Amino acid sequence: MVGASRAVWLHLLALYVLCLKPRLATNLSVAESEPTTLEHVYIGVKTTGKYHDSRLPILLQTWFTGAVREQAFFFSDREDEKLQTRSGKRLYVTNCGATHGQADLCCKTEAMLKELARYGTQMGLEGRAPWRWVCTFDDDNYVNAAALVEMLQKYDSNTSVYLGRPSTGQAVHNWFEARTQPIKLGSYTVPKASSFWFATGGAGVCFSRALVDRVFAFLEETGPLSDICVSTGLPDDMVLGFLSELVLTTNLSHQSEIMHSHLESLYFHRDAIPKQVTLSYGMMAAGLHRVQFSDGDQPGDFSVDDDVSRFKTVHCILHPHLDWCVLQRKGLKPVMNDEL
Repeated sequence: MVGASRAVWLHLLALYVLCLKPRLATNLSVAESEPTTLEHVYIGVKTTGKYHDSRLPILLQTWFTGAVREQAFFFSDREDEKLQTRSGKRLYVTNCGATHGQADLCCKTEAMLKELARYGTQMGLEGRAPWRWVCTFDDDNYVNAAALVEMLQKYDSNTSVYLGRPSTGQAVHNWFEARTQPIKLGSYTVPKASSFWFATGGAGVCFSRALVDRVFAFLEETGPLSDICVSTGLPDDMVLGFLSELVLTTNLSHQSEIMHSHLESLYFHRDAIPKQVTLSYGMMAAGLHRVQFSDGDQPGDFSVDDDVSRFKTVHCILHPHLDWCVLQRKGLKPVMNDEL
C-alpha cells in the first residue's frame, strides 16, 4: 500500500512540474560530477512541410538514428504520417506558420526550445539523465553526435553558455541606431549604440540549461520570441544572439573550426571529419556547396549521383562497420530507402 501511495505521489509531482511554465520546469540544479553524455543533450531539427520528402530521408538514413534519435525531434509546420512513422514518432508539429518570414521562424525556434526543455525535464523525472543542453539544427545539417558531445564536455551547463559559428566576420554594430523611438522589451531598453555576435542557425547552435532558463525568464516578462523579432527587426538566429549577448551578457563561444553551414566551401581531409560537429549542403550562386575531400575520393565512397549531400559518405567515414557501409566498400551497392 505504501508503494502504491508513493507511486501516485510521484505521478502527481511529475504532472505538476510538467504543467509549470518552461522556465520553472527547467530551473533544477544539475550536478556535473559526471561528464556530459548524449543523454544530457536534446536536439531539435527545424524543418518545413515542403522539405520533408527532399531533405529528411538522408538524415533518417544517417545521423538521425540509434541513440541520437532518442534525443532528437523534428520541428515542422505540417503533420506527416509517413515522417512520424519512420522517425519513430519524433515529429513535433508547431502552431507556427509555414513561411520563411521573421515571425514564423521565430515562433518555430521558440517552440523548439520550450518543447526540448519540457521533454528533457520529463525524462529526468522518469529516471533518465537530467538534461544539460539544447542544440538546434537545420534540416540540411549533418550532426556528428560524438563530436557534439566532446565539444559540450568542455563547458559547464550550470553557467550561461552560447555555442555556435558566427554568421559574419564581425559583430553586428548599431543595428538599432536609425530607430527614432527606443525599443522597450519589458523593463529592458535596447541601446541604440550596441553590438553583438550571433551564431548562424545554419551551422547549429547550442545553449546551456542555465542560459535557456534565463531566456525563458526574460520571455515571461516580454512576451513571445516572435514579438521580439518583429519589434527589433531581427530574424530568429540573430535575436537569440541579441538576447544572449546584449540582454543576458553571455558572449558567444565561437566554434567556427568545427561547426559549418552550406554558406562555406566545405573542403576537408577525410581524417578531419571526425572532429567536425556539423556539416551541410545547399545551393549557392556558384553551384551546390557540399563536402569535398582534399585527399580525393576513395574506393568505397558513394558517387555524387547516389549521395548528393555527401552525408552517406561522411556517415561511413564515421561509422565504417555499419552493414551498408561494408557493402558499399565491397562494391555491392546497398539497398537504401531514399523516400519517407
